Amino acid sequence: MTLTYVDIHTHHKYSQRKDVESIINSDYFLSGKTPEQNHTVGLHPWWIEKVDVTWKTQLTQLLSKPYCLGLGEIGLDYFIEFDRKIQAEVCLTQLEMAKKFKILRIVFHCVRAYSDLYKLIKESGYSGKCLLHDFNGNEHELKQFLKLDCYFGFGAKLFKMESKTRNLINLVPLERMFLETDEQDNITIEQIYHEASQLRKIEPNVFATSLLENYQIFTR
Repeated sequence: MTLTYVDIHTHHKYSQRKDVESIINSDYFLSGKTPEQNHTVGLHPWWIEKVDVTWKTQLTQLLSKPYCLGLGEIGLDYFIEFDRKIQAEVCLTQLEMAKKFKILRIVFHCVRAYSDLYKLIKESGYSGKCLLHDFNGNEHELKQFLKLDCYFGFGAKLFKMESKTRNLINLVPLERMFLETDEQDNITIEQIYHEASQLRKIEPNVFATSLLENYQIFTR
């Protein structure tokens, strides 16, 4: 049986593969380009210092381009040394744009800031689908975001024996789960599926079918 994999958040293209559904993270605010494949685009907290005052106008135009499935990745990163207030303002601005332009889905980057991100989403009134990519929160934060129409992405951290994601993946309902390669060059989506199905104790074909169903719901 040939499996169809879903790589929900990646920086790589699968142009020659028919067995992978993927959403590419566009690095437009670095490269000035967007891919002609399914992608998201947004102002990442790492790149706030690098943009000029036209970024909102540019983003508005990019969100209406072909193959753009949503906004992202956007969010908060409290590991980097950049003003948290400015990060919050930029994130909230993009959430309000998503609400205004009826953007159906957002991919979030969040590091050590889940509680504050949850508050921003609630404050904005955005009610579309959300993906917390590379989720690494705690059980309380998981329960918070499960109140929203929110999905959780897991990837390379599953291979680290000390990582709490190896336990978290068993707490997330299967219908809210995705897997991802993100920027990894040395770990394939097949390897991530194998590791995740082992941790969840689910047959690979059943696991792959469930995540494909999630993808169809997430993108419709």
